[in-house]
Amino acid sequence: MKLDNLKINKMKSVQKTMQTELVPPTFVADIFNIVRGLLERHVDVSRLYLRGWDRGGHWSIYLDQYDKYVCRIYLKDNSVAFVDTTTGRVGERIPIYSPEDVRNHKDKLLESLKIRLK
Repeated sequence: MKLDNLKINKMKSVQKTMQTELVPPTFVADIFNIVRGLLERHVDVSRLYLRGWDRGGHWSIYLDQYDKYVCRIYLKDNSVAFVDTTTGRVGERIPIYSPEDVRNHKDKLLESLKIRLK
């Protein structure tokens, strides 16, 4: 009986979390994990956060705070964007066809991280 109550309480907790936070699609979660792997030599990956924007149709990978994103993932056109090194704002969108394509843009990702670490 105690086990059933524990399962029910856990389910309620999960449901409450899902109401307040978006659950990332597998495509986005895979990109997040790849980005964490690419940056682990340069920053403590526990400082990286993933946050979704329901209305905007994109997800952002942040460093520490919600105003310091290093990468944005757009779901409508399957693209990613990194921080523009000259303006400090979002740069051009780069189409990707699988999460693994992010690895091809490691240099841009590292540039974005350097800007955010300043």
